[in-house]
Amino acid sequence: MRYKLWAVEKLTKRPSSVFLYGLWDGKHSVEPVSTILVGWPQRAVLPLRASDIIWHFVANQELSGKTCGQHPLHVLQIGSGSAILPGLMTHALGSRHVLVDLPEQAAVGFSVLSEIFPNLRVLLPNELVMGETNIEDADIVFITPEQLDWLEQKEFEVAVNMFSFQEMSHDTISEYFELIRTHLKPGGIFYCMNRALKRNYDDYSTSEFANYPWSPVDEFLYDFTFDGVLADVKVAGKSVRESVVRLASRVESTWEWGRVPQ
Repeated sequence: MRYKLWAVEKLTKRPSSVFLYGLWDGKHSVEPVSTILVGWPQRAVLPLRASDIIWHFVANQELSGKTCGQHPLHVLQIGSGSAILPGLMTHALGSRHVLVDLPEQAAVGFSVLSEIFPNLRVLLPNELVMGETNIEDADIVFITPEQLDWLEQKEFEVAVNMFSFQEMSHDTISEYFELIRTHLKPGGIFYCMNRALKRNYDDYSTSEFANYPWSPVDEFLYDFTFDGVLADVKVAGKSVRESVVRLASRVESTWEWGRVPQ
């Protein structure tokens, strides 16, 4: 047990990790975290770090009233990846997550969640009923880009994108920024981790973090660039940028491409 806790602390580089709190209080099992550490150490670094940073900003803002109690934290994630991050956060915080991704990627995330977090309630896109299914009906809900209308009148305290905006066109990124601004609650935060600069050799386009559709009134609470290595584990081939941003609302923002402060 002590070794497992030490491993979590080493990967997050912070002794105040939310998962350490959860494990010490005896309410949450350490097994899912240790399973990920043993089976996928490269995949464990990023979600553990992301969850720790997200929790830090949630706990130190007005959003702290929306965690671990009668009002669970609601998280909108664009791109589900392996779904380890929502699995860990739900396991430790009781948060609710909506993941937007393609059906084939949702199948991958569902497989991972079923293996590591078998007790979580997960809904797949084909199980969603427009006008009937509620965000509280499951711990994690997968939806496809064609089902975005289901988000109507739903709000979230946190939005997340990790390593998928870098694969998208400028127009697609802009559409997702508009979606996030529309559904993020006032004071909500956006956690974004993507390559600082990525070239797509299929069509010779370039995706640059600084040129995402940020608004001049967006507030960068945290901004960090690293060389792709975290806790001695290589997570990306080149420079990665990680930010926590309090996004302006859709009305407040200006819809033109603008650069982040360098």
